Amino acid sequence: MHLLKSILSGLFIFVAILILQGFSNWSNHPLLIAPFAATLVIIFVTPKSPYLELQHIVGGYLLSAIIGIFADQHIHSHTLAISLGTAISITLMLVTHTTHPPAAGLPILVITSHAGWKFLFTPILVATAIMVIMNICHRYALERKWMEI
Repeated sequence: MHLLKSILSGLFIFVAILILQGFSNWSNHPLLIAPFAATLVIIFVTPKSPYLELQHIVGGYLLSAIIGIFADQHIHSHTLAISLGTAISITLMLVTHTTHPPAAGLPILVITSHAGWKFLFTPILVATAIMVIMNICHRYALERKWMEI
């Protein structure tokens, strides 16, 4: 990738994280989790990725979070919960055509942190909505050739 494009991608990721953290500070609800950084890489570095469709971002994260929370609350073995939660969420993303690779690690995060059902609203729904908006804006700018270097 050309150096200027790399720097521009880094700048967009910086602004995206700044926006998510700003909303976190404003709302007093955490909106940043590590998998979101990987989603931002896909948005700003590989914008034509098939994993950036709405159903992939929102569906992948929601499905993985729900499976992770369910596994955490109903499987008493921590090791088994992580293994099954991760495997089931990836399998269901494949079956439902909502595969989003950064979301594949979400059950691990959910189970190790014992996140509850409110985790679905913040950070998952709110932050994914923000990232979807960023993705739409970025694609629009690329289509209009506003960002050609």
